[in-house]
Amino acid sequence: MATPDVFLLSFDMLRSNTGFVVKELCIYNVTANCIQTFSFKPPFPECILSAKTKKTNSFVTRKLHGLTWNDGYIDYDHLPGIIRKYIKSTDIAYVKGLENLRFMQYLVPGLTCKNLETEMKSLDKDDMEQRQPTFSTLDKNTSRCLTRALRWGGILLTIFQLQHE
Repeated sequence: MATPDVFLLSFDMLRSNTGFVVKELCIYNVTANCIQTFSFKPPFPECILSAKTKKTNSFVTRKLHGLTWNDGYIDYDHLPGIIRKYIKSTDIAYVKGLENLRFMQYLVPGLTCKNLETEMKSLDKDDMEQRQPTFSTLDKNTSRCLTRALRWGGILLTIFQLQHE
Protein backbone atom coordinates (compact mmCIF):
# COMPACT_ATOMS: atom_id res chain seq x y z
CA MET A 1 0.00 0.00 0.00
CA ALA A 2 1.34 3.43 -0.96
CA THR A 3 2.28 5.95 1.71
CA PRO A 4 -0.30 8.75 1.91
CA ASP A 5 0.71 12.21 0.75
CA VAL A 6 0.64 15.01 3.29
CA PHE A 7 -1.06 18.26 2.32
CA LEU A 8 -1.42 21.66 3.86
CA LEU A 9 -4.44 23.79 2.97
CA SER A 10 -4.41 27.53 3.43
CA PHE A 11 -7.26 29.82 2.49
CA ASP A 12 -8.19 33.48 2.56
CA MET A 13 -11.86 34.03 3.16
CA LEU A 14 -14.54 36.65 3.37
CA ARG A 15 -17.84 36.43 5.22
CA SER A 16 -21.25 35.68 3.81
CA ASN A 17 -24.36 36.43 5.85
CA THR A 18 -24.24 32.91 7.32
CA GLY A 19 -20.60 31.76 7.25
CA PHE A 20 -17.39 31.95 5.24
CA VAL A 21 -16.62 32.17 1.53
CA VAL A 22 -13.20 31.03 0.26
CA LYS A 23 -11.64 33.61 -2.03
CA GLU A 24 -8.20 32.01 -2.40
CA LEU A 25 -7.08 28.46 -1.69
CA CYS A 26 -3.53 27.11 -1.63
CA ILE A 27 -3.04 23.36 -1.68
CA TYR A 28 0.52 22.50 -0.71
CA ASN A 29 1.55 18.89 -1.27
CA VAL A 30 4.30 18.75 1.35
CA THR A 31 5.34 15.26 0.26
CA ALA A 32 5.93 16.30 -3.38
CA ASN A 33 6.83 19.94 -2.56
CA CYS A 34 4.21 21.21 -5.00
CA ILE A 35 1.80 24.13 -4.55
CA GLN A 36 -1.38 24.99 -6.42
CA THR A 37 -3.26 28.25 -5.87
CA PHE A 38 -6.92 28.84 -6.80
CA SER A 39 -8.93 32.06 -6.79
CA PHE A 40 -12.72 31.72 -6.55
CA LYS A 41 -15.54 33.86 -7.87
CA PRO A 42 -18.23 34.77 -5.35
CA PRO A 43 -21.03 32.21 -4.91
CA PHE A 44 -23.67 34.93 -5.25
CA PRO A 45 -23.87 38.69 -5.95
CA GLU A 46 -22.47 41.05 -3.34
CA CYS A 47 -25.78 42.95 -3.15
CA ILE A 48 -27.23 40.01 -1.17
CA LEU A 49 -24.81 40.65 1.72
CA SER A 50 -26.01 42.60 4.74
CA ALA A 51 -24.52 46.03 5.43
CA LYS A 52 -22.70 44.62 8.47
CA THR A 53 -21.18 41.77 6.44
CA LYS A 54 -20.07 44.18 3.70
CA LYS A 55 -18.39 46.37 6.33
CA THR A 56 -16.60 43.36 7.84
CA ASN A 57 -15.43 42.21 4.40
CA SER A 58 -14.23 45.70 3.54
CA PHE A 59 -12.08 45.71 6.68
CA VAL A 60 -10.66 42.23 5.91
CA THR A 61 -9.91 43.28 2.32
CA ARG A 62 -8.13 46.48 3.38
CA LYS A 63 -6.25 45.16 6.41
CA LEU A 64 -5.58 41.48 5.69
CA HIS A 65 -5.50 40.04 2.21
CA GLY A 66 -6.63 42.58 -0.37
CA LEU A 67 -9.13 40.19 -1.98
CA THR A 68 -12.52 41.68 -2.80
CA TRP A 69 -15.88 39.93 -3.03
CA ASN A 70 -15.90 40.04 -6.82
CA ASP A 71 -12.32 38.77 -7.30
CA GLY A 72 -11.72 35.27 -8.64
CA TYR A 73 -11.76 33.23 -11.82
CA ILE A 74 -13.03 29.78 -10.80
CA ASP A 75 -16.73 29.11 -10.18
CA TYR A 76 -17.29 28.69 -6.44
CA ASP A 77 -19.19 25.42 -6.77
CA HIS A 78 -15.94 23.79 -8.03
CA LEU A 79 -14.24 24.28 -4.65
CA PRO A 80 -14.99 20.86 -3.05
CA GLY A 81 -14.19 19.05 -6.32
CA ILE A 82 -10.82 20.78 -6.61
CA ILE A 83 -9.90 19.70 -3.10
CA ARG A 84 -11.00 16.11 -3.83
CA LYS A 85 -9.05 16.12 -7.11
CA TYR A 86 -5.76 16.88 -5.37
CA ILE A 87 -6.30 15.21 -2.00
CA LYS A 88 -7.37 11.58 -2.08
CA SER A 89 -9.23 9.85 0.75
CA THR A 90 -6.02 8.05 1.77
CA ASP A 91 -4.05 11.31 2.10
CA ILE A 92 -3.75 13.55 5.15
CA ALA A 93 -4.62 17.24 5.00
CA TYR A 94 -3.61 19.81 7.60
CA VAL A 95 -5.15 23.20 8.27
CA LYS A 96 -4.24 25.72 10.94
CA GLY A 97 -6.87 26.31 13.60
CA LEU A 98 -10.03 24.68 14.85
CA GLU A 99 -12.31 26.98 12.85
CA ASN A 100 -10.52 26.03 9.61
CA LEU A 101 -10.66 22.35 10.57
CA ARG A 102 -14.42 22.49 11.12
CA PHE A 103 -14.87 24.41 7.87
CA MET A 104 -12.95 21.74 5.90
CA GLN A 105 -14.88 18.90 7.56
CA TYR A 106 -18.11 20.61 6.49
CA LEU A 107 -16.87 21.43 2.98
CA VAL A 108 -15.35 18.02 2.17
CA PRO A 109 -16.89 15.31 4.39
CA GLY A 110 -14.73 12.23 4.76
CA LEU A 111 -11.44 14.07 4.17
CA THR A 112 -8.78 13.12 6.72
CA CYS A 113 -8.04 16.56 8.09
CA LYS A 114 -5.94 17.54 11.12
CA ASN A 115 -5.27 20.76 12.99
CA LEU A 116 -1.64 21.85 12.59
CA GLU A 117 -1.81 23.76 15.88
CA THR A 118 -2.55 20.53 17.76
CA GLU A 119 0.51 18.87 16.20
CA MET A 120 2.70 21.86 17.10
CA LYS A 121 1.76 21.85 20.79
CA SER A 122 3.60 18.61 21.51
CA LEU A 123 6.95 19.84 20.18
CA ASP A 124 9.80 21.83 21.70
CA LYS A 125 9.33 25.45 20.56
CA ASP A 126 13.07 26.28 20.50
CA ASP A 127 13.84 23.21 18.38
CA MET A 128 10.98 24.12 16.03
CA GLU A 129 12.26 27.69 15.58
CA GLN A 130 15.84 26.57 14.87
CA ARG A 131 14.71 24.14 12.19
CA GLN A 132 12.06 26.39 10.66
CA PRO A 133 13.01 27.15 7.06
CA THR A 134 13.02 30.75 5.91
CA PHE A 135 11.66 31.94 2.62
CA SER A 136 13.76 34.99 1.80
CA THR A 137 12.78 34.82 -1.87
CA LEU A 138 9.17 35.79 -1.15
CA ASP A 139 8.44 39.42 -1.83
CA LYS A 140 5.62 41.82 -0.97
CA ASN A 141 3.70 40.73 -4.09
CA THR A 142 3.48 37.09 -3.00
CA SER A 143 -0.09 36.30 -1.96
CA ARG A 144 -0.77 36.05 1.75
CA CYS A 145 -2.34 32.63 1.25
CA LEU A 146 0.74 31.27 -0.56
CA THR A 147 3.14 32.78 1.97
CA ARG A 148 1.19 31.16 4.81
CA ALA A 149 1.11 27.79 3.04
CA LEU A 150 4.88 27.84 2.60
CA ARG A 151 5.51 28.87 6.21
CA TRP A 152 3.10 26.29 7.66
CA GLY A 153 4.42 23.68 5.24
CA GLY A 154 7.86 24.32 6.67
CA ILE A 155 6.49 23.84 10.17
CA LEU A 156 4.83 20.60 9.07
CA LEU A 157 8.11 19.32 7.60
CA THR A 158 9.87 20.18 10.86
CA ILE A 159 7.24 18.28 12.84
CA PHE A 160 7.76 15.16 10.73
CA GLN A 161 11.55 15.45 11.03
CA LEU A 162 11.34 15.71 14.81
CA GLN A 163 8.92 12.80 15.09
CA HIS A 164 11.17 10.52 13.05
CA GLU A 165 14.51 11.20 14.74
